[in-house]
Amino acid sequence: QEYLKVYDVAIDYYTKAIEIEPKYIDAYYNRALCYENKDKLKEAEADLREALRLNPQYTEAAKALERVLSR
Repeated sequence: QEYLKVYDVAIDYYTKAIEIEPKYIDAYYNRALCYENKDKLKEAEADLREALRLNPQYTEAAKALERVLSR
């Protein structure tokens, strides 16, 4: 859904995945990308920070966080 730009549907799926597995790092990252594309930058930032809390070495999340913070 993210690649098809159906961001709301993708956000719902990622949210459900996180509810089932709260340490699913990629779900936080991908949901953040959806939020960023919808200009919901505070939500994107929160998800990226959570992904980085779970894995401080997550380079793509760190790059995305820099991008979100610069907007």
